[in-house]
Amino acid sequence: MTVQKPIPKIVYKYKGVGPNGQLRKYDREIFEKCELYYAPPNFLNDPFDCVLPEGRKPTREEMIEFLNLSSPGGGWEALSDAKLRKNMNPPEVNRSLNEMFAGAYGVFCVTADVENVLMWSHYGESHKGFAIGLDSSIFERFGPVVYIKGTSRLPVAANLSAFEKNLYYKANFWKYEKEFRSVRENNGTDESFRRHGIYEDNFREVVFGLKASEKTKKELRDIVARERYNRVKFRQIVIGKRGFTLKVEDIEEPP
Repeated sequence: MTVQKPIPKIVYKYKGVGPNGQLRKYDREIFEKCELYYAPPNFLNDPFDCVLPEGRKPTREEMIEFLNLSSPGGGWEALSDAKLRKNMNPPEVNRSLNEMFAGAYGVFCVTADVENVLMWSHYGESHKGFAIGLDSSIFERFGPVVYIKGTSRLPVAANLSAFEKNLYYKANFWKYEKEFRSVRENNGTDESFRRHGIYEDNFREVVFGLKASEKTKKELRDIVARERYNRVKFRQIVIGKRGFTLKVEDIEEPP
């Protein structure tokens, strides 16, 4: 039986900074425009993430659809599965489907863990960056990532709705990320669906990395004050008291 993970009230998006500690333009715009960007699945940093595996055998329906697109009117529907495979290279079908799915979906990735040493190393500019704490209730199609040991456990995807399940699966070696994902589907004709507008009150925390510079901290404080994010709490990552651990602490703000 699969145990459903509870949804945390606050989830975190790790962010890096520029070489001099300044915020990058697209990260400032998160605050200035109250907007989150849902990336195409094939933009993610794991080459096995959100894609159909190369060794997967396409279904009959997928092969016919692919051949009709490349060679219309070929009478492909009358051929047996064996003859269909002779007329095509199955990996091409998977690659074609992956391209189609990449344009059809956007993915926004967050974590439940803001005290993770590896996450700060990989996504927080080697502890010099920051993390944004967001109210998890703002996300649609939101759930935990399922970590698996092999591609044989990936859902078979013959259409968009079936493929969407793949967006929540990752290899087991990413388990330390404790990731949650929100997915948006393109129901229009342009890329505007990738930008998800939220409200000022949905920003709940700004967490400074262990090595965040005073310049980074000042810029974040200034932008939060300027944009009137009244519910934002500033917090700081410090060295934990036990072993190789980090701990997040509240920062006492002046009255």
